[in-house]
Amino acid sequence: MIDNVGMLSALYRYGRVAYVGGGFGKAGIHNLLEPATYGRPVIIGPVYQQFHEAEMLVQLRGAIVVQNAEELAKAISALNDPFYYGQTAEIAARFVEDHKGATEKSWVIFRKNAS
Repeated sequence: MIDNVGMLSALYRYGRVAYVGGGFGKAGIHNLLEPATYGRPVIIGPVYQQFHEAEMLVQLRGAIVVQNAEELAKAISALNDPFYYGQTAEIAARFVEDHKGATEKSWVIFRKNAS
């Protein structure tokens, strides 16, 4: 936990697992791509459906959804297994790598449709 604005995305590299907040509120989760960039397994609350990248990462099993504190404890405990941790971390990192360049791809489509 930190009490500072603008530092969190850089600090994910030093953690082992990331809990991304907002998943228990109406607005939904915060940016889960930041920890995934560093190959960190991501744990989120149940309100994530309006975020396409979250839905995809959950489906691929690079993010873990928890409903309450008990499930959070179980998820953290499960990630102590080196094989499970490695799989989850690899999925998260690969997801980000596979989706790099989205801005350029969008720009190409925009330019093509604008002409």
